[in-house]
Formats: sequence, structure tokens, C-alpha cells
Amino acid sequence: MRNTRFSNAMDLARATAVKLTRLTERNDGSTRTSCAPDTTASPFFTEDTMLPRMVYPGARVAERYWVEEEIGIGGLCFVHRVRDEQSGQAFALKTLQPGFSAMPFYFDLMRREAEIQSMVSHANILSCERLITAEDGRQALLLPYLSGGTLSQRIRENGPLPVEECCKLLGEMLDVLACLRHSGIAHLDIAPDNIMYADAGFTRIQLIDFGLSRNNGGATLPDEENLFLGKMSWASPEMVHGGTVTPDSDLYSLGLVLHFGLTGEHFVRDESFLEMDPRLSAETTASERLRSSLTSLLDLAPPRRRRVYLKQDGGQHPGMAAAASF
Repeated sequence: MRNTRFSNAMDLARATAVKLTRLTERNDGSTRTSCAPDTTASPFFTEDTMLPRMVYPGARVAERYWVEEEIGIGGLCFVHRVRDEQSGQAFALKTLQPGFSAMPFYFDLMRREAEIQSMVSHANILSCERLITAEDGRQALLLPYLSGGTLSQRIRENGPLPVEECCKLLGEMLDVLACLRHSGIAHLDIAPDNIMYADAGFTRIQLIDFGLSRNNGGATLPDEENLFLGKMSWASPEMVHGGTVTPDSDLYSLGLVLHFGLTGEHFVRDESFLEMDPRLSAETTASERLRSSLTSLLDLAPPRRRRVYLKQDGGQHPGMAAAASF
């Protein structure tokens, strides 16, 4: 159901553009700077009739981006690699599948995804370069193109990660989730397919796909409370059983992802689940850190999962120490 405060899709998108912030990333990927959006001539927001009904190789989008190939498909969206004819730079273009592209609810999901991504600035969170809106309300997200593939692909092709690599992934993801928590955001779709590498060297992860995210300060979309759109294999118990979802739900999902990274298998809970893998029972600093962190992350009581933040860097990391308290 469309928000009745706006007379049409373009009014809704124009109002949304006021909230959006253009984020840029330095060449080293370490920081981003933000500036106030220009609602009269914003490069982020585009009123554009040149968003094709079907996006396919050879199509032209927003009068400057040529579609090269499909690089991903999810439950709701297609992702294509596109090339900016002005700069020659590659981007990823995310569009709703045709079956959802006429439903206002999914317009609003994509709009909110762009809005939430503009709220956070972190080197391991994928930015949103541009929200493109056609006159009929259809929307597309222009995103940085990542060439390193997903965590899921890496494990499928190369096998489970070493313990030290899992610890690195743990530290980076906890820093990301602490950042989101401070902004009042729950991602709600933490999964190996939504953790990508910036390049083939696997040097830096990027959390992607904020389509199901919720912002504590934002309104819930109509009928959203009655829908489960996430991935069942990576969802927390409260998500699966209709309980209250919070940033603590993301911590449980991270525990499932780490277990998968370590073993290459989906998690099955039993009394000895942390003793089954010999790498976790080894008397090493990395194994002990991972074992202790997984115990907290996979706790069935959501508030107790936050203890994982205090186990990083001896509880001296100020951002994580603060995240443990709320």
C-alpha cells in the first residue's frame, strides 16, 4: 500500500531524496565522507524515464550506464554489471524482478534500502551511489562493483576458512554490527551470500543487501510485520518464530555464518556443538577466541549475545564496549 501522504510515486521519491546522503569513499577504502544532499540537482536522486522495463545486456540506463551482464539474482532482485560511458567505471545495478516491480510495497523496500545505506559510513559496508526512479515509480540502485565474489562462493570453491581467517572475519563483522547498532539499524539478512570481498585477494569484506533492514527511528512498512523475507538457514530463532527482532538477531546470524565459514556446513545445535571441530578445541589463542565468541553469538537469549563485544580486544575497543551496553 502506497503512503497516502504523497500524490504519486515521483512525489514520494522526491521526498525520500531529501533524506538521502551522497557518500564517497577514499581510494584506500578506509573512510567515507558525507555531505548534505542537494535536492535540486542531486547526483544521488534521479528522475529518469530511461529505466527500461526489462534490464538486459545491451540496455542503457539513466542515459549513461550500459548493461554488460547479469552477475547475481536473489529472491526479489536482479543485479547486473553496468559500465558508465562517461568514466568507464563499472558499477552494479540492482533492480526488482518483473514479478515484484509493479508492487508498491517492494518500491518502498528498495527506497528504504537506499535510505538506510546512506545513514551509515563504514569501510566494510557497501555504499549506495545513486537511487534511480522512473516516472511510474520503478526504482534501481546503483552500487559499487565488487569483483571478489561472496563468502559463500569462496567457501564453496576453496573449502572452509582457517581459524585465523574466521577470527579476522569475526572482528570485521562485529565492528560493522556495532556501527549499525549505534545507528539503530538491524540488518536482518546476515548470510554468506551478503558478505562480499572487494577484490579477488580477499583483503576486505563488504556487507551488502540492506533490503530487509529496519531502522528503529523509521516507520514499519504496511504488512511488513506479517512477512518473513529473509533466509531461513541464517535467521535467528526469534526471526523464525515471529518474536521481536533487534540488532541482537544479527549477532546470532553472524554466529551461523562463522560456523559455516569454519566447517563448510550448516549449524546443528546439540550439547557438544563447539567441541565437534578439532580446530575449536585446540589450545591456541585463535581457537579460544572463536570458541568463546561462538558461545555468545549462538546464545538463545538475545541480550546475552552482546557479551561477544566485550570479548574483543579485552573489552578495550570503545565502540564494541558501548555496543555491549545497549
